[in-house]
Amino acid sequence: MSSTYCNAFIGKIPSSFGKMRQLEFLDLSKNHLSSQIPPEFASLTFLAFLDLSNNELVGKIPTNTQISTFLNTSFKGNKGLWGPPLTVDAVLPPLISNGSSSHPNSGDEID
Repeated sequence: MSSTYCNAFIGKIPSSFGKMRQLEFLDLSKNHLSSQIPPEFASLTFLAFLDLSNNELVGKIPTNTQISTFLNTSFKGNKGLWGPPLTVDAVLPPLISNGSSSHPNSGDEID
């Protein structure tokens, strides 16, 4: 079991977590973790519980891995994180703004 939630950790999630192949529980919620979910997390095939919510993670949630089987609540509160299982609004990557609205449901037209 590894519970490190609400500790004000800052920085990247260490890729070394991927070496803990027997890890079954990982709670890193409510910290200030940034960057992407490490690709090494694909090795965590015994993981039964994962909570990465309420951090500053970015990028696409890895698919075709154990990670993609968790509920959207495991990833909520990471504004730069996208892809299933998050809601439709978070399925596409954030677009770079050029001064006009970049959200497809914003009502603004782009020529």
